[in-house]
Amino acid sequence: MELFVYLYMTKRLSGIYIITNIKNGKQYVGSSVNIKYRFTRHKQMLRDNMHKNPKLQASYNKYGKDLFFYTIVELVEQLENLLNREQYYMDKLNPWFNVCKIAGNVAGLKHTKETIEKCIAANKRRKGSHHHGRNGKVVKMTLSGEEIETYRSCREAAEYVTNSKGAIKTIGGKIAESIKRNATAYGYTWKFIDKY
Repeated sequence: MELFVYLYMTKRLSGIYIITNIKNGKQYVGSSVNIKYRFTRHKQMLRDNMHKNPKLQASYNKYGKDLFFYTIVELVEQLENLLNREQYYMDKLNPWFNVCKIAGNVAGLKHTKETIEKCIAANKRRKGSHHHGRNGKVVKMTLSGEEIETYRSCREAAEYVTNSKGAIKTIGGKIAESIKRNATAYGYTWKFIDKY
């Protein structure tokens, strides 16, 4: 089915899509103004172990890419209806992978205060922690654990990994994720030390 979707997605399509783990039937519901691009981003982030959705990433890591099925369930031409249609499918299917049960921010539409509070509460329930906003430093180390360099933040570390300004945010995110997951990034191990 994945091949079928790409063969016929020659133009930019907006609408609602579902990612399904066909091993256990668990689903993720999303919407996009450009579904082909969104599918590509999901696949890239999952492949790179960098997806922002920890439940989806853990399932992908456990079962592998061949057990994930990407489906367009509805095309939506009127972009102002995109969030409403996404919420319809979220309410109908109660998708297990969706961390926040309120449809996301799309096409410049704004969340209500109540929606924002629900999403914040849902995010607080997620497992794991992230070091953004904490006082501390980021340490670059060899794979054997020798400290090489110390930086004030992941962003600063990213500036030394690349000379490309456009990639700094992405690289900083990958370094942060490697710290969170105790993994390597860019040929090094990284750690965070509180309150320097």
